Amino acid sequence: KRKGNDENPAPLRLAPDSVRAIVAICCFFVVIFLFLAGISKAGYLGNITFRYLSGLFGLGYFLLPVSFLLLSISFLRPWHTYLYSNSVLSSAVILISGLGIIESLFREKSGGVIGYAVVKLLTKLFDTSATFIFLFSVFLIAIIILFDKHLTLEWSLFGKRFFDSSSSAEDGISHEPEIIGEAQGKEVGPEENQ
Repeated sequence: KRKGNDENPAPLRLAPDSVRAIVAICCFFVVIFLFLAGISKAGYLGNITFRYLSGLFGLGYFLLPVSFLLLSISFLRPWHTYLYSNSVLSSAVILISGLGIIESLFREKSGGVIGYAVVKLLTKLFDTSATFIFLFSVFLIAIIILFDKHLTLEWSLFGKRFFDSSSSAEDGISHEPEIIGEAQGKEVGPEENQ
């Protein structure tokens, strides 16, 4: 028996930008739900969620919605071209290192079970101070990976640089991207590309 197109419809296919927007909206919903659960405004399910997650994360419970918010923002960026796994992994590292930072600062399982386990493991390898510095470094690295940004020593406020970078301009280093064709003030047509 021959199958027609009506019997077996094609699976739903979405553009990558649409998928990223849907994931960002879902992450944002989780942010709102976790925040409302933390202030007892998310109903029965919110109360259960808060009870179990606050035991797991301690005072760092509120890092969970922050991590999801950062993840949501990273998915909404138009230049987000790398794998979703980078964003999810970076958010998880931000959360875990943040819990460790809270635990190393306040002790008494303030970072929950996870923060306590992370700090206990790391203090066996490092000293307490080195553990804090390590966790803070990992936290910053995860943020850089999540947003795919670099650190710079050029400080600016409202688009104005504090320090003159004329020495790098004298060395022939340009920080502005140049688009081929625009440098001459004309557009590059298809016949000129060949």
